[in-house]
Amino acid sequence: MTNNDVLYHPVIRYVTKQKDWITEEYDIGNYPCLYNEGDKVTVIYDPIDNKKFIINDKSTKYIGPFFIVIGIAAMSVAIYYYLFQIPHN
Repeated sequence: MTNNDVLYHPVIRYVTKQKDWITEEYDIGNYPCLYNEGDKVTVIYDPIDNKKFIINDKSTKYIGPFFIVIGIAAMSVAIYYYLFQIPHN
């Protein structure tokens, strides 16, 4: 990505179970833009705060486990270096 590139944050409009219309910009941006105006997406929203939501797609399903794996790998490397690479006195 260059300085001229931009992250696209889609504006999502959805109706809650209480029949309230919500229009909000999505917190997660993408480049290139993943959605076109008028695309339909599935939204999962917080029933306590209807303005907090995620788009239910592959990226949101895999991003949590991805960061868990990265965290476990980083911790494993740190433990390895602590146990086997640092001379103990």
